[in-house]
Amino acid sequence: MIYVVRDLNPEPWAAASFARVRGGKTVAFKDAKSKAYQMALKDCLPDAKMTTKAVHLRFAFWRNTADGKPADVTNLQKSTEDALQGVLLKNDSQVSAVSSCIVEQSPTAPSGILIEISETPFDRWWPAHLPAAVSRELDLDHLRRADYDPEDVF
Repeated sequence: MIYVVRDLNPEPWAAASFARVRGGKTVAFKDAKSKAYQMALKDCLPDAKMTTKAVHLRFAFWRNTADGKPADVTNLQKSTEDALQGVLLKNDSQVSAVSSCIVEQSPTAPSGILIEISETPFDRWWPAHLPAAVSRELDLDHLRRADYDPEDVF
């Protein structure tokens, strides 16, 4: 299943802050920007079907950096996986394989995420190998790399 998230700028995972409270207990506080991103992503997937089975995930990120610095793909993947808990996944421990790519990251880049989830292994990399017909149907042609020729896929 492929999910298209438009106009949401992916935010990287950030380490939690820790504080000691009464009784010496240590409490973790999630970074506010990461928490807001995760809540917004959940809101963008109202029709998502949650699974409890082992899954394979693929992410493609388009990130606008006009208001911030570039992020690394690992942290974008982690924050997005965390956000999918309770939406597409019961728990991110269900993920048996994952791959991610940053398609574009610049001050002028569009913001968006393509998410593919499958209970069977993937045999091709994506989004470069996303069939052209699917791309047109989902109106994703504007998100493709400029040097990619969809007719070269099959």
